[in-house]
Amino acid sequence: MSSSLQLADEPIRNIDMENKEHPELIVCAAIKFFNICDPSIEVDIPSVRHFDPLTHSILEQFSYDEWEEKEQGFITNFGRFVNRKEALEIAKANNQIRYGIGYEPDELYSEMLY
Repeated sequence: MSSSLQLADEPIRNIDMENKEHPELIVCAAIKFFNICDPSIEVDIPSVRHFDPLTHSILEQFSYDEWEEKEQGFITNFGRFVNRKEALEIAKANNQIRYGIGYEPDELYSEMLY
């Protein structure tokens, strides 16, 4: 059984980002990859944790030798990829931090959320 992976060309934009009734929230971990042959091609792979089994199963759909990790971050409820530093600001502003990790980090880790 073959499967195909379809990638969105643009992030979700159907939510009014200025609407305070719907604040931007961190939804899940994600890793941004770029295509080695054409670095302008990027893909954000969402998962529960960075490089968890879900990430590996998605990466199996790609040719490993053509993709390289660019950055670890998170996906928001607006479909936006944010780096770990911006994710921490968003999570703090919306009281999403649930667990400490033993020190005050300057970046968000999924272990702090769930």
